[in-house]
Amino acid sequence: MAIPGLRLAAAALALAIAPACAARELATDAGDFLVAHPRLGDPNFMQAVVLVTRSEAGGTVGLVLNRPSHVPVARLFPDMATLAGLPDTIYVGGPVAMNQVSFLFRSDGEPPESVLVMKGLYVSDSASLLRSLLARADPMEGLRVFAGSSGWGPSQLEAEMLRGDWRRIPGDLNAIFTKRPESLWQELDGRASSIQARTSLEPGARGTIEPAGGAAAAASCVAAPRRPSQPVTTCRGNAMKVNEVMTRSVCVASPRMSIAKAAQMMADCDSGILPVGEEDRLVGMITDRDIAIRAVARGRPHETAVREVMSHEVLYCYDDEDIDDVARNMADQQVRRLPVVNRDKRLVGIVSLGDLSLHSRAEDAGEAIAAISRPGGRHDQVLH
Repeated sequence: MAIPGLRLAAAALALAIAPACAARELATDAGDFLVAHPRLGDPNFMQAVVLVTRSEAGGTVGLVLNRPSHVPVARLFPDMATLAGLPDTIYVGGPVAMNQVSFLFRSDGEPPESVLVMKGLYVSDSASLLRSLLARADPMEGLRVFAGSSGWGPSQLEAEMLRGDWRRIPGDLNAIFTKRPESLWQELDGRASSIQARTSLEPGARGTIEPAGGAAAAASCVAAPRRPSQPVTTCRGNAMKVNEVMTRSVCVASPRMSIAKAAQMMADCDSGILPVGEEDRLVGMITDRDIAIRAVARGRPHETAVREVMSHEVLYCYDDEDIDDVARNMADQQVRRLPVVNRDKRLVGIVSLGDLSLHSRAEDAGEAIAAISRPGGRHDQVLH
């Protein structure tokens, strides 16, 4: 249902932007969460958490909960002066109908022009209803606004779940309105893996369900070996850790992807560097500089595969390392960004010198900036 008052041009958004199961195990209901498997490589749904808002014979519709954009909610109603300065932004609900806005909101009653998703939660695309909610004293209390949605045709989602792309878990309101959407997938990925492993141990469980998200997940994102010159640091004291400052939403390129698509992904993610992953393993890194020097400058076609220009040797850090140690290591190796893996070697984020400089000791941040600014750095992971 399209409401003209909430239709936006896509350009105006300027977004900076499971294994064999019984039929019931594949069924989804409104209010369920779909948690992407770590190996799901579709950039639209990589590390996504989708709330199912409608599930019926004709297909399934949902909203991605952890893709905030940089577009302010206030842009929807420029005539509402009370919204000026409102920091809340529109979320990207999925790749379908990006010019259509909808919203989730909490309500004890049954408001008009809305559909019940779960107890206390409704979805709507009514412009008048959204305007009335935004006119409240606390306009964004229990409210989240989305552009676009996610949709699957009949049996399409079931096929993806059979393939293991998605895990289904019960939804909850606190997760939907979390103040930290960037960490929502990590939190629910652990919950989904625990539910999956527990299900396999229940009496009468059918088939075999791999523990903790499957064998592939257990070995996912194993990075290339560290260079001997890059010291391995240990956790000490109460220093701030990398996982407290890193960026958790990471765009990952495929080695089979064309460099043109990789460049577009960089533009969409507003980043000049992408980890390259294959079958849950970190196999390389590609930067805008790699594309410019190794492909464009040599006249290679846009269809050139990422694997032909990417850097195979990858430096990385662990998510539980002290940020001061990592800042010094980045200075030693003259890099501006590092992929972040956990102790299971799964890619969990990316950290930049800017992230570290906001929180590390001033002398360490200054040393890193000075060292990286010197010529002769590792250009495969350096951003210029």
